[in-house]
Amino acid sequence: MAAYGLATFYSIEDFHDSDSIWGNLLMFFCFCLFSVSQLLARKIMKSEVAAIHVTTSQMISASVFLTLYMVFFGDMTLPFRASSGTLMTFVFLTFSMAFPFFFYNKALRNITVGMASLLLVLIIPFGFIFAEIFLGESITLTKATGAIMVMIGVTIPHLIVLWRRKFNIV
Repeated sequence: MAAYGLATFYSIEDFHDSDSIWGNLLMFFCFCLFSVSQLLARKIMKSEVAAIHVTTSQMISASVFLTLYMVFFGDMTLPFRASSGTLMTFVFLTFSMAFPFFFYNKALRNITVGMASLLLVLIIPFGFIFAEIFLGESITLTKATGAIMVMIGVTIPHLIVLWRRKFNIV
């Protein structure tokens, strides 16, 4: 169901050139890495490591990666000032993401992996709303249908497991 939802979502996507296809492949790869990262973070958070240490290591890793990205792909000829997009990106990604990472790491200690992935599905509707408000993206019926199908496809296996536990079905 989730795969069919992705296909529906991308069915109206404009793939005019190789950059569009390359961008979507990179985004898919990013989400695959994100899922592996979440499983590793969950494994770490079940250990006795303090949440602040895990958050600090995530922030340092993000800072190093962002710095390398700016050096290799950024336009370093632009003046380095507060109005420059590079500096604002650095400040935003490095510091404003620390609180959500910390709370996320604390939450992973108390909820199961299945529940965490159900909550992460909420990224889809919030992403739609924020893309409409801040980026002026148009939300078409086809895109909304595809996103809803992805959310249902992710939710159904969790609901089946909960239903089996509730009624003691093996």
